[in-house]
Amino acid sequence: MSSFTHHFSVLPNDARQEHLVDVLLSKGYQVAYDMPLEKLCAASPVLLGGIPFSYSYDELFLTPGQIFFGGCLSKEFLDSCAKNKVTAFDYMADRELTVFNAIATAEGTIAAMIQNSYYNLHGASVLIFGFGTCAKALANRLLALHTNICICARNADARAEAASLGFDVIPFTDLRGRLPGFLFIVNTVPSLVLTKELLNFVHPECLITDIASAPGGIDKDSAEKLQFHVQTLPGIPGKISPKSSAVYMASFLLKTLKDTKI
Repeated sequence: MSSFTHHFSVLPNDARQEHLVDVLLSKGYQVAYDMPLEKLCAASPVLLGGIPFSYSYDELFLTPGQIFFGGCLSKEFLDSCAKNKVTAFDYMADRELTVFNAIATAEGTIAAMIQNSYYNLHGASVLIFGFGTCAKALANRLLALHTNICICARNADARAEAASLGFDVIPFTDLRGRLPGFLFIVNTVPSLVLTKELLNFVHPECLITDIASAPGGIDKDSAEKLQFHVQTLPGIPGKISPKSSAVYMASFLLKTLKDTKI
């Protein structure tokens, strides 16, 4: 480990990071955590940020040759790493980890929908905005609960894929006439989709759930004024199944380090 005292430094974030420490310790690695940020950055050749990672490069104390892992890394952060000869890996650029993350997100979303609605999911009509990895995982699990699922996506290819899997699909141009029929709406798109104008057509007892990355896709100010029940659920895997998520993160980073021979 040269001048470093540990194999890994785990930066604070959510419960996934706490369990990641335990997973790595169980595998025999020396792990630095629970110390000031400057000392954490100096303790190990490999630093492990959370998902999503929100620090700027200038807030850290990285040195050339170090390796950094984190989720949803910004272009500015990645550019700064490259400029300063720090090797950076984004957890969410890995397809396998993204799929496992989507499973946790889907399970947590359904748990929150069941807990916070006046209605059963069974037999209810559910509108999902988007048809990316998280939306697909959610739709498949809701289907097993006998819900009536409709996918709204701007991309024609996404709508075609959803239709080929047996889901009802609608383009945004047809939303107004359909919105009153949904008791559940889930957004997975990280840009505004449910506008103030469209909210006027939503069923008054509809549970609106936003699981997209910031800034989300719901006009929350307008929804609040209209007295809709809106739940915003960022970082679900860190709340619902942090230990499972930590196991996947550890597997990815150890495999990456082995494959790249760093």
